[in-house]
Amino acid sequence: TGAPTVLLHLLRYLKSKSGDVQFEVMLKSGGPLEHEFASLAPTYLWNRKSSRVSRPILKMLRTLNTSAFENFIQSKKPVRLSSEKKYDIIFANSVVSSDLAVELKKQLQIPVVLYVHELEVGIRQFFGLDKFENVKGAVDFIIGSSKMVVDNLRKNHGIPEGKLGLIYDFIPAKEYYEKRMDFDVKEIRNMLSIPHDAFVVGSSGTLDWRKGVDLIPQIARLTKQYSSKPVYFLWIGGSLDEIGMDKLMYDVEKLGVSNRVKFIDYDLKYFSILDAFLLSSREDPFPLVCLQAASFGKPILCFDDAGGMPEFVGDECGFVIPYLHVEKVAEKLHELASNRELRDVLGEKAAEKVVARHDVAHAADQILQAIDRVIKNN
Repeated sequence: TGAPTVLLHLLRYLKSKSGDVQFEVMLKSGGPLEHEFASLAPTYLWNRKSSRVSRPILKMLRTLNTSAFENFIQSKKPVRLSSEKKYDIIFANSVVSSDLAVELKKQLQIPVVLYVHELEVGIRQFFGLDKFENVKGAVDFIIGSSKMVVDNLRKNHGIPEGKLGLIYDFIPAKEYYEKRMDFDVKEIRNMLSIPHDAFVVGSSGTLDWRKGVDLIPQIARLTKQYSSKPVYFLWIGGSLDEIGMDKLMYDVEKLGVSNRVKFIDYDLKYFSILDAFLLSSREDPFPLVCLQAASFGKPILCFDDAGGMPEFVGDECGFVIPYLHVEKVAEKLHELASNRELRDVLGEKAAEKVVARHDVAHAADQILQAIDRVIKNN
């Protein structure tokens, strides 16, 4: 998901650019990115039982480098964090880790900065409103990943202005922008059995209600009615084993769009074949997939009042659609499919904006400044 990916981008950047910042990583539990964190720094697991070490991962880490292997092995040992190591701060990445951060604060007697990537439904679904109410007071400073996230923390959780800041989520935008032309679009389309004259709309994320994946079959049906030009929908990432996938495919077949809607594993290369990116989410704080699409020069469509992405899209990087108006989405997709010049202009504006405002280097400076202020005030 986006939150751990943001942290990984940040730590990779700090590792490569700054000798002044040293860090260790505490994961609440293991997961698919665990070995990538371990390749950067000593990595510990709070819930060790949830992580299993597979032989292929160990073999890969041994091949990668010795320190990565040692860091990963370190992550399997019992957690022994000591104040003798003289940590300066705990940087808690997402509301989900806030209870762990507060527990570590008690042990280490150092301040906590919390980077929030969730809106209200996300907080309730992945952590719990009561739990957040119990721990928020112990956090020294909170960063919201979009203006809408900050507004939610202020209005619904009473976080005071002096304890709250805004730093937008980020990606290695310059790197993605520079490599966007490296992919063979024709070859990738052939691999996916997508005609070269087709208009391809991308979406991405977990296959759940918040992401609005259930809206895709309806939008595919409407665009099929609007345009004689074939319009394909590509959902990138998300587990096909998710509950409800069979119901989703039922709609796809009943609406007669099974040949126009494809679900594939996540890979950055798929963003290269898109003509537009559709964020169908009902609630999404500031999704990285939109920033990735923007770095590839793709116009973005999103719903108003559904998260922070309208703050990025505005009037110049795509279209902000009234909440869940699928007919309007189909209209705008048809407009883009019919007007190559328009989508090129919007896409280039999106690329310029993401590189200028949402690259990891820019955000890392802001985060380090916020951390420095908190350390000096404690």
